[in-house]
Amino acid sequence: MILAVYEELLNFIKLKQYKKVLISGPQRSGTTFLSRILAEDLSYELYDELKSIESFKNTTINSVSQGPSMCSLLHQIEEPDSLVVFVSRNCKDTIASQKRIIMKSGLSWNDDPNCEHLERHLYSKHFPNFFQENVSSCYIKQNVWLSFQIFNMKTDFLTFPYDGLILDSRYIEKKIKNKF
Repeated sequence: MILAVYEELLNFIKLKQYKKVLISGPQRSGTTFLSRILAEDLSYELYDELKSIESFKNTTINSVSQGPSMCSLLHQIEEPDSLVVFVSRNCKDTIASQKRIIMKSGLSWNDDPNCEHLERHLYSKHFPNFFQENVSSCYIKQNVWLSFQIFNMKTDFLTFPYDGLILDSRYIEKKIKNKF
């Protein structure tokens, strides 16, 4: 299922009474922003940068967790009363955002702990049929999600488009973000 705007997502979570929500997707796809506003609007506890299924299982009831590093694990999660939300963003925008952040930090992409090199290695190992040389991990993650993971999910899930955040009053436009 794809929900088009943030208000739909928020109302869906309330209606279904999910106790835990995991927000994942490629780095720079809006997972941090979405997890923060959901936690705020639901009055749930926020867990940032989860890296394992075990860490998600150990979160409290009524929590929103953010874990882009968990993308390759989403289809393995079995957690009752939980929802996995995969945030999908145009990969060109994601890559541009990654480059902007890395350049401003003074690091090279390979110095970053969430670097492209590590992401690509993980996907080449666990999803060799979806891995392609010289293709950004954003494209690979979204392809794995759409072609494999959604068909093998063990808990409730949905895909949420990054553009669904634009109507929220807390959203910061790209031209303003570029000045950060």
